[in-house]
Amino acid sequence: MLIITVTEKNRFLFEKMAPEEFFDPLDKEGHFVIGAIGEDEEGWYAAGVLIFDVAIGGIDEDIVMAGFLKWLYVGSEFRNRGAADALMQEMFRLLAGSGIEAVLCDLPIDMEYVEFSGYLRRWGFEFDLVDVDEVRVSLDILMKKPDLCGNPSENVISLNNAPVEMIENGTNLAVRQKNIAPDLEERVRLCDKDISCITVEDNKVVGMTVVNRLAESVLEITFLRTFPYNPKNMVDMIYFISGKIKNKYKPDTEIRFTSRNDLTVKIIQHLLPDAEPLLVYRGVSLTMVEEE
Repeated sequence: MLIITVTEKNRFLFEKMAPEEFFDPLDKEGHFVIGAIGEDEEGWYAAGVLIFDVAIGGIDEDIVMAGFLKWLYVGSEFRNRGAADALMQEMFRLLAGSGIEAVLCDLPIDMEYVEFSGYLRRWGFEFDLVDVDEVRVSLDILMKKPDLCGNPSENVISLNNAPVEMIENGTNLAVRQKNIAPDLEERVRLCDKDISCITVEDNKVVGMTVVNRLAESVLEITFLRTFPYNPKNMVDMIYFISGKIKNKYKPDTEIRFTSRNDLTVKIIQHLLPDAEPLLVYRGVSLTMVEEE
């Protein structure tokens, strides 16, 4: 089984094997897409794809540089030919070669993933239950919520119009918060800067929102916090991003929001009372450490 790096030239071989968002962009720093190519009597074929990121992550109370396994798929007609094992071996080889000591993976609690979690356990993954609040809703439904509609104050500034030093200050404040996306700095760099914003009072950054475009019709609200928590400033930013998204994107655009903060969870529960916590298995593998 031949393992290759997926590039713009060969991505067409693997695009049907993973969500579009994982292929855009392929050259994102810390983002790795590798593919498995097999050969039989009929010739060469694309067998599977594995996608992982490298970022700062947490294991218990420790903060480490970790790999995040995002996706592993092998075509049903090509299974039991060693493609998955070859992809996993290459991921561990690349991570170990960079001195990275752990791999993380989150799996939904679903019967569909029972077999997959068993496979990952054979690679040293141990799973614990974690609680994540995730909302996925179309823009047209979201815009029918009256609490999301209003006029923001002049204190809210899009990142496109904000001075560089203010964006840097906001990012520095954001990365010091608890329970944030491990690659937040990179997400700020790649965010939709028309919609993403900061809130300023007395020339100081007191809040920040980061919105990333994951695919043609998928937006993710990556970060939404104030420093310190202030309901007025939070609502101000919600009004701002809601209006901007409505004017820029189509009604069927999917909005994703994963909350890692208790106060933000309460806001979600108020705005979207039908949203329920998503229980996932957080898997951690320290296989590379054990092999040293």
